[in-house]
Amino acid sequence: MKLTAHGTVTLAAGDDRTLRGTIVEFDRPTDDRRGLIIAAGSLNPREPLKRTKLLRDHDDHDPVGFLTAVSDDRRDAEFYLPAGENSDRALEEARNGLRDGLSIGFTVEEYHFDDDDNIVVTRATFHEVSLVACPAFAGAGISASLAFETTPTPKGNPMNREQLAAALAAGTITQAEHDAQLAALPNPAPTAPATPAAAPPAERPGELAGTPQPVPAAAQLAHTAPRPVSLRQLAQDVSAAIARDDRAAVRLALQDTIPADDAGEGFIREDWRGELWQADRTDRRMIDALGTPQPLQTGSKIKGWAWDVKPDVQDYEGNKTAVPSNKPKTKPIEAAVHRSAGGWDIDRIFIDLGEAGFLEAFWRAAVADYKQDSESYAAEQLLAGAFEMPSQPTLLKGLSKLGAGFAAIGASLDAIFIAPDLFEEYSELTQAEVPFWLANATGVSLRNQSATVADLNIRTHPDLAPGQISAFDKRAATWFEKQPPIRVNAIDLPKGGIDLGLFGYDALLINDARANVKMQIGAGGNG
Repeated sequence: MKLTAHGTVTLAAGDDRTLRGTIVEFDRPTDDRRGLIIAAGSLNPREPLKRTKLLRDHDDHDPVGFLTAVSDDRRDAEFYLPAGENSDRALEEARNGLRDGLSIGFTVEEYHFDDDDNIVVTRATFHEVSLVACPAFAGAGISASLAFETTPTPKGNPMNREQLAAALAAGTITQAEHDAQLAALPNPAPTAPATPAAAPPAERPGELAGTPQPVPAAAQLAHTAPRPVSLRQLAQDVSAAIARDDRAAVRLALQDTIPADDAGEGFIREDWRGELWQADRTDRRMIDALGTPQPLQTGSKIKGWAWDVKPDVQDYEGNKTAVPSNKPKTKPIEAAVHRSAGGWDIDRIFIDLGEAGFLEAFWRAAVADYKQDSESYAAEQLLAGAFEMPSQPTLLKGLSKLGAGFAAIGASLDAIFIAPDLFEEYSELTQAEVPFWLANATGVSLRNQSATVADLNIRTHPDLAPGQISAFDKRAATWFEKQPPIRVNAIDLPKGGIDLGLFGYDALLINDARANVKMQIGAGGNG
């Protein structure tokens, strides 16, 4: 954020192109921006120093010089004005008292509000200083001797050894220029400390004189009446901050027009983000474990057949003896189509004048709820049609019995689902407590409550009762579904509304209950 805070100064000349002065007063409110305080030590110049320009009235298109030195506390500064029409004009205006104040432009990086609701800037980088006619800090002054961090004399003027070293560090001269000028200097000779000469009085406060001297406070106050920020400048500050989406900058810029005056929220308003993410159980673990859903065609039932008695092939003696035979039988299998639906009567203003993504967000939420409903239905049907194996005292005993049972009928143990309480028991097993096949080929994920044993995935399911296990061969059941769910939009013109409806159709057909089992795990230790 770019702000300006002014320091009234009297400008003095170390040579005919160098100006020195106080750029800011710390720890006191500015006179033209009520509620803005710049804390001592908060300002930092850009590096190298000459990147910070001296402007006229904060006009980026009107540079007149650049920064060459700042004091340790960043209160005072020195500028060099190269020869040229703009710089000559700036020097003349300073000498004549037309523009003899300084105003800094800086970017706020850290700030807070004090008990009086003043904005206290605690860290900032200043990137320009401007010559102005009426600065805002009435109490700032000029010092004849400043403790500058660097005090290089600009290019084109002879410099001593210390000035050359400082200029090289500040980047205002190159290494080659430094070495050349250093070689041309005479060897230093010891000298006695110089006694400061009496400074001749300046013709008047604010005028460039041969030697700088302090200006009485009364003289400073006489020409530093606070000036209000123009409406144009305020609008520019606020518009630039809004364009950058810098809300802190907007609040700072509006200190002259306080936030309470912006009741219409023309500049500061709520940060509207639209639909927010919410956790939702949209995965369908059991349905996905059954494989790709089959499409629903027509009718309200799914029908098929299965062997009641399979053809039996036996040993045969030959020699024209009777061929073994049996009486194969089939049986019908069917499943009713399960229906899901939701309907809503929406005032059409939500569509006509509401957020653009409202309708799509509405459908996403409805489909997510349908997925939960269909997954719960699939789990209910699988458990209802499952073959119930004898209960086991521990989870490990149960897993072992499942493997043996499926192998006995020639089924593949494709999926195992356990109740959430069993997963807690499973995840706490130590390597010493489990058989080698589990200890050497397992990975437990707490992220989604699943485990991998060789090529088998063990997962939890929220629809299982405590201590319950559901296991199946994915060929043991087939999931049928109308995809995607049907969405209906109807206009309710007499009531000025829109009717929204979602309809889902699905069915689960159990092909072989022997390969779809359930088991109860009783109380016991981690066996």
